[in-house]
Amino acid sequence: MLRSGGMDRPLFLIEDPTRGPLLAQALAAALGEPVHYLNPSQPVPAVPGDFLIAAELPGRCGLELGGKLLQSAAGHRVLLWSPSPSDLYLWVARLLGFAGYLDCAASWAENLRWLQAFRAGQEAWPPDLRARADRFEAAVGDSLRRLKPEEAWRLADLARPLPWKARAARWGMSREGARRAAQRLEEKFMAEGSEAVVARAWAWGLLKATPEGPVPAPALLLALEALSHSQQRQSHRL
Repeated sequence: MLRSGGMDRPLFLIEDPTRGPLLAQALAAALGEPVHYLNPSQPVPAVPGDFLIAAELPGRCGLELGGKLLQSAAGHRVLLWSPSPSDLYLWVARLLGFAGYLDCAASWAENLRWLQAFRAGQEAWPPDLRARADRFEAAVGDSLRRLKPEEAWRLADLARPLPWKARAARWGMSREGARRAAQRLEEKFMAEGSEAVVARAWAWGLLKATPEGPVPAPALLLALEALSHSQQRQSHRL
């Protein structure tokens, strides 16, 4: 699919200060055009541009930064490049409207070809990564669109060995209300029982293990935040 963009737009690279300038030089040599390096903490230019975010880890930071760029009024386009992205991260990138996602594990030649497509105003989604995002959408997309941000934390609490009294206190409701809240999660995930909900959440990468116990995956919170804002904008238009 063609989109507005192309070689008339500046290309910006956002990478950590250690590797960023060297990667910018390598890309400039390979593409035959200037690549403007930006430290992640630097202000983003207001002119419409193509942004390549090269992340050492496929964490929320790259997704969040890309999402903010796309929400600006400048008309930016974003391509994220990280190692071994999970299905959840790929799905969130497509949800946020990224022009593409590249895996560092792919060959330099293949990623360069997709980067050139990105610069030509095209989408840059390798078929295997697009297929993984589509499978995730088919498996859990509808469930996540029905999930409220606060329910992500309740989902994580179900994965903790907490008594219902403690869950109720954490959720600000009675024990009976907490049980009903857990039942709503079962309905949204089409699972029978809290254990089945938790098992699916781990399988889909919706939870993250920490020393304090399970918490919602940062990418999940980012997706729910974006979905919530989208629903609010739609309601205001009605």
